[in-house]
Amino acid sequence: MPEYRLLKVSEPNPGEIPRRLNYFVSVANFLDRSAVERLICKVIEKEKPSTATNFGIAIYQGLERISDFELVFGGEPYEHDLAHYVSSGGFLTMMRDLQGRRIRPVITYEFDHSRACPNR
Repeated sequence: MPEYRLLKVSEPNPGEIPRRLNYFVSVANFLDRSAVERLICKVIEKEKPSTATNFGIAIYQGLERISDFELVFGGEPYEHDLAHYVSSGGFLTMMRDLQGRRIRPVITYEFDHSRACPNR
């Protein structure tokens, strides 16, 4: 199972609709879809987001840190983005292939963590 480093947790702002908690994680290697799905399950199992809160998991390859400024204006995170999962709607978007090449257009899959993750 791929190991990850938690870079940042972004709590929802008061009054934000919809309320969404965001996890930003980094992995050492590029991953295929099945490895990303296992990683999502691992993040959910370890970080334990509330079942009442929508959440997102942004996965980067080789990113050391991420700042609020970079989240708003882009920059280095764009060069490392690998995949993104949004729990509301169950969408997994893959941005890079196993060799690290950007997928154009990105590919979005249905992925429901509540059914796919054994410990959720």
